[in-house]
Amino acid sequence: MGQEAPYQGAVYQPVPGHPGGGWWAGAVIVALVCLAGGVAIGTIVERNKYEAGKPAYDAIFSAGYASGQGEGTYQGQKAGRKEGRRAGRKVGFQKGKTAGQKAGEIQGTADGASAALGGLTGWDPQSNYIVNVQDGPSAQVPFAISRRTEMVRGSSYSLCNSNPQQVCVRNKR
Repeated sequence: MGQEAPYQGAVYQPVPGHPGGGWWAGAVIVALVCLAGGVAIGTIVERNKYEAGKPAYDAIFSAGYASGQGEGTYQGQKAGRKEGRRAGRKVGFQKGKTAGQKAGEIQGTADGASAALGGLTGWDPQSNYIVNVQDGPSAQVPFAISRRTEMVRGSSYSLCNSNPQQVCVRNKR
């Protein structure tokens, strides 16, 4: 048996004990709640950027107006100048609104996931992790991941006796 030490970087120190099935189920639930909350807050924040009169709304409206200009010209030639402008604005507004909603959802999802995952990047979907959870940045994201420990085959994990806020690792050799 080795000497107990907290997890630091890629160095693993031995400590006895294994987390039980209930612990793993709880960890998975907390991670899913964090991710869902982050997605929700990101979507709300992004949607608010696109309210009428705000810069993002005006940019989308201008882009949509420009993309609808060709259709408006055609309608204008067909139905007269005044009707063509009206039709062009309608088509341009709809195209801009659709593009803005899609861009907002994509950005909101990314921002929400980043908030819930504590800004930690480089996750390996083929690996398992032990995570530490902290209070989230807002009411919509009540929890966020503050630290993670990637699990390695042949090691066991438990809370450190000297500091129960840290995970200690025991290598089986």
